[in-house]
Amino acid sequence: MDRKLLISAGPGEWRAALLEQGVPVELYVERGDRTESGSMHLGRIVRLLPALGAALVDIGGDRPAFLPNRELAPRDKQLHEGERVIVQIRREAQGGKAARVTMKLLPTLVLPGSFKGKVEGAAEIEISAWHDLLDRASRLAPPARLGPEASFAAALAASLPGGVLGEILTDDPAAIPEIRAAFPGITASHRPDAEWPTDFDAVFDEALANSLALQGRGCIHFETSRAGMLIDVDTGSPETGSPEQSGLAANLAAARTIARQLRLRNLGGGIIVDFVG
Repeated sequence: MDRKLLISAGPGEWRAALLEQGVPVELYVERGDRTESGSMHLGRIVRLLPALGAALVDIGGDRPAFLPNRELAPRDKQLHEGERVIVQIRREAQGGKAARVTMKLLPTLVLPGSFKGKVEGAAEIEISAWHDLLDRASRLAPPARLGPEASFAAALAASLPGGVLGEILTDDPAAIPEIRAAFPGITASHRPDAEWPTDFDAVFDEALANSLALQGRGCIHFETSRAGMLIDVDTGSPETGSPEQSGLAANLAAARTIARQLRLRNLGGGIIVDFVG
């Protein structure tokens, strides 16, 4: 499958679009402040939740991370409010839910990129990297990020789904070294956005729109509520054909569009679609 990544690098924010067979399928916005899955942090226990079998850990985000007791290491460890802990993000914060963290850390997860894939001496490298992590944590005040080093490109690399990525295009030549470091072995080159295979700004405008017109007739509307995402299909006012035929045509067109929009907008949780009756 032909897969390309388009990156528009601006001050304080990177926007990216993943293309498959030339069609935008996923969008990303990175502002350099995300605690992505796999990253390690020095945190502080701010509250114990005995009823939930968990604790809340301040790792520097808008809300404390959630640390279940089953993710403690060692398993019989007793936590105390105010205690310093080293944790790793298992699941990023999203949809109003706090990040989920673990204390079951693997030294291989903190290895520099240049060490990955080496077999000879790997155990010694892992132990050395682990000791470096503990030493760095001992000299910092929580909350603090321990690794890997935060960067826009690294956050994008952690967000992308699996699969072979053929090429990366960016509108900022200064971003290429960082991109190549985060995506080793993948061709990264500079090309003005006017020469990109899709209208980048139009794709983001579409993903932010509350209403989208359907091919032929009708439209779909998106509305976010506390319970989830509500999607309504509307036939409009067809001039010809029966109501049944118009409704069926709108529903079929809406199903295809909604399927693409779920991935493009990264929608999850509760999703309710009100098709034409």
